[in-house]
Amino acid sequence: FIFYITFILSFIFGENSSGGSLNDSSIMQTYQDNIGASFQNGLMFFIETKMVHSPIFYIIKSILENFFTKLGSNLIFLTIGFSIPIIFYSILKKQFRGLDKNLLFALSLVLYFSPYLRSSAVWATNDNLGLLFFVLSLSKFLTYTKKEDNNLRDIFLSFFYLILATYIRQYYLIIGIAYVSLLFKKIDIKIFFYIVIFSFLLLIPAILYTYSYFQFNSEYAVK
Repeated sequence: FIFYITFILSFIFGENSSGGSLNDSSIMQTYQDNIGASFQNGLMFFIETKMVHSPIFYIIKSILENFFTKLGSNLIFLTIGFSIPIIFYSILKKQFRGLDKNLLFALSLVLYFSPYLRSSAVWATNDNLGLLFFVLSLSKFLTYTKKEDNNLRDIFLSFFYLILATYIRQYYLIIGIAYVSLLFKKIDIKIFFYIVIFSFLLLIPAILYTYSYFQFNSEYAVK
């Protein structure tokens, strides 16, 4: 509760302790406005300006602002940033079951002092949303690997959250490769195959967008 109050105060006073979130937010607003005005033209604006970020975050933010107003949307992203250390605490408990929970709780609180977590929460940049989906994915992955009676729902949710994280920040795809390598020798080959197919199907929109991105820019470069 105390740390959430500090997040509210940071929001009111416009904390930018990371040094770049305010500028990133201003740049992102242009892309969000284009997406909000016209979905198709907005996507083309991303491709034409060679924007390396995925447009998914901007679509989500535009939808939230239409439903909850800009202030409501920003408060949602502020709360998302605040929730990340809470989920991280649950991850620590799963990974280090023999350690004192009070110690693990104290370690998780350290994240609240991160200038990047706080600034991204205040200025509603895409970093924290991608990080939220990643920690949710990691939490489910550990639940699956730590339990003897493995629940397939956990591992599928793990990949689902990770793919959502990848749609926000593409570098999380590397974690997916790590997941696959860790699971390859530990699970039934049929289940492994289902996971790969499941992940591929979810990534089809990203593959099509990436293809359009490189096709357009390669043709433009030739011209």
